Amino acid sequence: MDEGTFAEWLIPAGGQVKKGDMLFVLEGDKAAQEIESFDEGTLHLIATSPRPGEVVKVGQVLALLLAPGESGEQVQSGTKTDRSQESRLTDPPAGPASRRLARELRVDLETVEGSGVGGRITPEDVERASQRSSVKSSSASTSTRTSSHDLVATDQKRATPRARRRADSIGIDWRTLTGTGRNGRIREVDVIKAESSGNDSATKARSTADQVMAFTSNRRTIARRMLESHLEKATVTLNTTADMTNLVSLREQFRQLATGDLASTVPSYNDFFVKLCAHALSEHPQLNAAWEESGIRIYGNINIGIAVDTDQGLLVPVVRDVDRKSLRKIAVESAEVIARARKGRLASADVQEGTFTITNLGALGIDTFTPVINGPQCAILGVGRIRKEPVWTDGQFVPRDIISLSLTFDHRIVDGAPAARFLKSLVQALESPAAILID
Repeated sequence: MDEGTFAEWLIPAGGQVKKGDMLFVLEGDKAAQEIESFDEGTLHLIATSPRPGEVVKVGQVLALLLAPGESGEQVQSGTKTDRSQESRLTDPPAGPASRRLARELRVDLETVEGSGVGGRITPEDVERASQRSSVKSSSASTSTRTSSHDLVATDQKRATPRARRRADSIGIDWRTLTGTGRNGRIREVDVIKAESSGNDSATKARSTADQVMAFTSNRRTIARRMLESHLEKATVTLNTTADMTNLVSLREQFRQLATGDLASTVPSYNDFFVKLCAHALSEHPQLNAAWEESGIRIYGNINIGIAVDTDQGLLVPVVRDVDRKSLRKIAVESAEVIARARKGRLASADVQEGTFTITNLGALGIDTFTPVINGPQCAILGVGRIRKEPVWTDGQFVPRDIISLSLTFDHRIVDGAPAARFLKSLVQALESPAAILID
């Protein structure tokens, strides 16, 4: 990972940090991680300390850990002296894009601290310098002067990132709420409670003006990967239906027989699809593949990603080696990883090494759609809702449980006929699941 989105400090400015403490939260492409401190001291935020939502790069200085008797000014003045001496010898290292942006924003590159390799100034450094300049200009015109350190500390103390995002989305001013978290911190549950109770002081800040929502790291990643998938792959979508009557009956039997601890591990329809897709992929490994410059890679393992709708956006945790696991084992593991996804606690390993993806919009009333391939994988299966339809059988119409399936695949890797044969095998497995699941 070259960069990530800073989410929040887990220890307030001025707090004591011990070796092994979780210091801050960093959002990567698909997961948020608590970052551990490998040293100890007093946390001191500096002028360039990131705000929640800002992108930070590997190697960037986020804050200082001060030893007893040490002051931030002393440490920073030493750093600034070295930097000023270097700047007199050479121009600030910055590329054309950074220089062009500096001219547009009227930022003096001599005043910008570079966070790139070798102290190189990036466009993000220029933007941060411009924002800090705007904050200083605004604060100078008021009688109450609040430093950027205070703003960061106040925001972090008052509300979690999820609480702020939820409040912004429903038009509630979170600053008017009373927090139930540690040190009075406002949590997402406090915002939800205020919304449901119709808190007048919280809702008076609602506005009909346009709102601009800052891109999260996850939103940027989704946008980049979806665009890459659309532009770089030769995608084709096949649509078909399957009679789910037997599978619906089988799952109902599992549900009725499950008692005690087993009640929480009744397989979901997604679990059935994961297991039966693995069966079809073992018969048609061309779909369990990826395009590489050196050739087409046929994966040896079958690791299926499950698209999950979360407050942070679309996440795709992976269940590994599903072809070698029982349906109940898949149900347990998928429930655990989906829960972590919705709580924002996915680890990097949870979203890596997927070979095929399933996305299910049936709960939202969707029949068919065109899913976008989760690169570099070859294919993705879109699952619609289960609906009752009359089917002509033995000279009469009988009600059956019908589902629509949409398979999007990369035509560079596999042709239409093999993809159709995979879909046919999957339909057969869905319509007669017992024979496969008994293995």
